[in-house]
Order: sequence, then structure tokens, then C-alpha cells
Amino acid sequence: MHTFKKFLLAIAAMLAFPVTVFLAVFAMTASSTPAIPETVSTDAALPRVTLDNAVFHSEAFGNSSHPVVLVLHGGPGGDYRSLLPLQALADRFFVVFYDQRGSGLSPRLPYEQLGLEAALKDVALFVNHYGKGRKVHLIGHDWGGMLAAAYATRNPQQIASLTLADPGFLTNDMAKEIMGDMTQQSAGFILNTARDWVASFHIQGPDPEARQDFMLSRIRVQAKQRCNPETPEPPDRLWRAGFLAWRAITQSTFSPEGKIQLQLLDPAKPLKQPLLLLASSCNQITGSRFQARQVSLFPQARLVTLSEAGLHMFADQPQASVNAVRKFLTELP
Repeated sequence: MHTFKKFLLAIAAMLAFPVTVFLAVFAMTASSTPAIPETVSTDAALPRVTLDNAVFHSEAFGNSSHPVVLVLHGGPGGDYRSLLPLQALADRFFVVFYDQRGSGLSPRLPYEQLGLEAALKDVALFVNHYGKGRKVHLIGHDWGGMLAAAYATRNPQQIASLTLADPGFLTNDMAKEIMGDMTQQSAGFILNTARDWVASFHIQGPDPEARQDFMLSRIRVQAKQRCNPETPEPPDRLWRAGFLAWRAITQSTFSPEGKIQLQLLDPAKPLKQPLLLLASSCNQITGSRFQARQVSLFPQARLVTLSEAGLHMFADQPQASVNAVRKFLTELP
């Protein structure tokens, strides 16, 4: 009986430790957990556009008679907040931003309405609505660069030029080069993620997706992609992440056997549009070294490396980034 009592006490102590740690971290994060913003579904003050019955958080700057620049943000599941320095192009271009389906401040949608094909159809909605038969200039950042390349490959007749800023892998072969870096995580990352998971229990809304969106926002940019790996990503670079959009698009890149099956470019039909490939110097995963290899995929590409810039180059070095894009666009024939 005495042995059994000691056994019960040992079990109780084992259970009490993680509960105590959870409660301590929960208390410590009470004041630092940010509020999750509403989407256009519930906040009537947010700018929006409705295309083919689909609603998007969106803004446009400049004269609509000027050449159209459509900006595709990163992620998947990001938003266009960190890309807003590009609105400086509105003196010469009509610059259009939107949060992609299920991402940022656009409405949350069921899983089955998300994915790569849905994202490509949405690009077509914006190209057709704002282009009005004219060719448009696409600027894609990170995942948005992958999306822009895929759309231009399928619809080259609609695209005047491409600017791809630290795009992710564009072929299966390029994916294999970085998958190890993308999946390798440090002990610090794991501990911070555990802390953020506890902090997420403070989030009570504004909708059922808010908690998992918060978790994605905390892990979306790896330390290897920043100039200062020890400094967390500034919170003012994202309004809100979209977890389900991230999961749907990410899962669509793998076969049931877990192998990469994403070929965004068509080797038989290489893109012939003028193309600017912007690469960041600090991003150790998809930055300058990786883009120096991807540039060979495009016959008309110009590679420009931005110093002292990480994955979010338009926030790290807004003037240099925008100047590089402006120079490219204004020098087009």
C-alpha cells in the first residue's frame, strides 16, 4: 500500500510539472499576445473589392489609365502590408494590392475553396478587372513570386513584365535544393513555438480561425531569412496570417507519398517577358545564392541583389527595393 501511494504521488508530480509550466507561461504572455484583427467580413471600414462574387481586402493607388501593376504577396497565407512601399510607383503606374483568398484581411473560407488553382483563378479576376484587355505588370514576393510565375506561364499574352522578389522554388529540382533548410528548426525555434502555442489560448476571436492564424504569423519567417536572426520579425509587417490558405496550398505541392509535385514553369514554353529577379543578401534559404541558380530558368531575366535585406526586403530596404523595381519598369521598351 505504501509503494502504491508513492507511485500515485510520483504520477501526480509528473502531471503537475507541465501544468505548472503551462500556467506560468500563460500568465507571462497575457499582456504580450496581440489582438487579431477582423477581416472584411465583419469590419465595414476596411477597403475591399468584389470580383465574381468573391470579396477581397484590396487597395489601388494611382491613375487607372496608367499601366497596371498587380502585387502578389508572400506566404502562402501572408498579406500585402509589408509590400505597401510599392505604392510609391503610383506616380507612373496604377498599383493594385490584395490579400489573397483566405489570407490577411480577406474573408476566411472553407478548406475546399482554397489551394493553388483557386489562387490562380483569383489572379485572373484581378488581371481581367483592372487590365481591361491591357497587359499588366506582375510583382510577386516570396510565394507571390511563385504564383506570378505560374500565372505568367499559363497566360503569357496578358503579362507585360514580371518582378519576382525572393521567389520560392519554381521547379521540383529547385525545391529539392532548399527543402532541408526549410524544414530544419533550432531548439530556440521549438521553444518559442511552444510559448506561442500557450499564448494562443489568450485569443478569443474575432472568429474561429484567429488562434491558428496567430500561430502561423509567429512561425512564417525563419531566423535564417532575416538579417539579424536573434531579432524577432517586427509585428508591423503583417496584419494577419491565413492558416487554412497556407495549409491548402502547401499540401497541394506534395503527392500522397509525400514527394514534391509542383512544376510552376513549363520547360517547353520558357517565359519570354522582361523579368527582374530581386534577391536579398541576408536570406539564407531563398535569397541571393538560391536566386543566382533560379535565374537560369528565365531567358530574359535580370538579377539584382539588395544588400542588408532579408526576405521582407521591401520593409528592410524600402527605398532601394522600390528604386530597383522602378528602374526596371521605366526602362522597359
